Amino acid sequence: IKEVSGDGTYYYEQIISLTASVNEGYEFVSWSIGDANHNTNYKVLDSIIIKATSKAITYTISYNLNDGILDNNNPTSYTIESDDITLNNPHKLGYNFTGWSLNNDTPQINRVINKGSYGNLNFVANFTPRNDIDYKVEHYIEESDGKYTLYETDTKTDVVGKTVKAVPYNYGGFSVNNNHPNAILSGTVSSYTTLRLKVYYSRNSYKVTYKYSGVTPEGATPLPEEKTYKYYDAVTLAPK
Repeated sequence: IKEVSGDGTYYYEQIISLTASVNEGYEFVSWSIGDANHNTNYKVLDSIIIKATSKAITYTISYNLNDGILDNNNPTSYTIESDDITLNNPHKLGYNFTGWSLNNDTPQINRVINKGSYGNLNFVANFTPRNDIDYKVEHYIEESDGKYTLYETDTKTDVVGKTVKAVPYNYGGFSVNNNHPNAILSGTVSSYTTLRLKVYYSRNSYKVTYKYSGVTPEGATPLPEEKTYKYYDAVTLAPK
C-alpha cells in the first residue's frame, strides 16, 4: 500500500470514508478489521485498526517466435515480486538468433526480466539469415551415344532465401543446352534441403565436306557427300 486516508479521531457512530492508493505493480484487495472485510465506508463504534490489503498483479508475457523453435519454454506470466527471469533463446534453421526485442528496442541475446518489473510484455525473436548455406551446381556433358553424364559438381555458399543462378563453364567442343528438360539454372538457397542446380552441355556439331585439291584426277573416286559429326566423333575419310 502506497498511501491511505481516513485515519484520525472521530465521534461515535460517525461515518468515515476510507481511501487507499497502491504502488505500481499492485492492486487493492480490501479493507479489513481482524478477519472481516469491510467496504470503504465505516461507522465508528470503537477505537479500531483498519488494515488495507493489496496484492501483486499478475502480468502476461507473450512471445512472437518468427518461426523459431524453443527447446525450453519461457514463462507466460510474472509479478513485480518475481525473481529475475532470463529468457530461453529460440533457434531457426538457416538463421542466427540476434536477440529478443521489446517495444522495438535493440534486440538482446541475454534478455532478463528484472525483479521489480511490471506490465504486460510481448517479446519478439529476431533472426538474420546465414550466408554460409551450401548449394550444388552439377555439370552434365553429352556422351557420344547422346546420353548425359555428370562431369563435375561445384559446392557453393550463399544467403538462405536468396535466388542464385548457375554459372556455366566453357568446355571446349560443348555448348550449354538451356532447353534440356532436366536443366535447373536457378533456384532459392534453402536450409531444409540442398539446392541442386543442373547445367547440361551438348556436343557441338560440325559439317565435314570433301574436295580434291587442285585438278580432279582422271578416274577419281566420287567424293562422299557432306556429313555432320558431333564433337570428338570418329570421321570416316574418303578413300584414295
